[in-house]
Amino acid sequence: MSPLECVVLLCVVSTALATTTTWPPPPKWQEKAKMARYLAHYSDYGIVSAISPEYGYIPFGTLQSFADGTMDQSTGIPYFYIANISDTYKNLAYNNTISFSMTQAESSYCRDQGYDIEEPLCARMILYGKVVPVTGKEEVFAKKAMFTRHPAMAKWPAYHGWRFYKLQLRGVCLLDFYGGATHVPLDKYYATQPPTKEYSPLQKLRDYENRVLAKLDESIHNELDLV
Repeated sequence: MSPLECVVLLCVVSTALATTTTWPPPPKWQEKAKMARYLAHYSDYGIVSAISPEYGYIPFGTLQSFADGTMDQSTGIPYFYIANISDTYKNLAYNNTISFSMTQAESSYCRDQGYDIEEPLCARMILYGKVVPVTGKEEVFAKKAMFTRHPAMAKWPAYHGWRFYKLQLRGVCLLDFYGGATHVPLDKYYATQPPTKEYSPLQKLRDYENRVLAKLDESIHNELDLV
């Protein structure tokens, strides 16, 4: 197989791997606060549901990227990067009380276990409270968290009026097992930490893939120099 053919094959493999998001193994279903922090930390996006004056004052959901901190510093507080031209911003300007939904289906876990996204064993959570701007040191932390977890954001055009926000939590509603949802007390939610992300076999494979691609790239350049 030629170096070029190897590159094409590895690109196909890389694309397949990129569609799978690996999270660490979830906590036991009895550990409600830890499961809540697990979802808040390893999720990258969720649905912000707010009242929309533009669409007839109805509940209106918008997809929103977020981070509760850097990968090694979880706070449990969702931080957002919102443009003042977005539907999310317009809804918040009218009423900044929202609910924010996320699901374990973002990872590969539910699919691997054969769970439908609506099954309780595929955990989901709704956080609710008020969205407010962040300033000072907290804004610096929010920027680091968001741009680390979502690096493309750093290149988004400034003239869209981007600003950092956070969700001031009033409650946590978690469903991760049969029998109905659990309202996780905020003191327990903030007192725990999510499980640590281990260096998975998939991550090792991706690192190996990157090293091979670098070698192939070097080999192709050498061959082209000889032509």
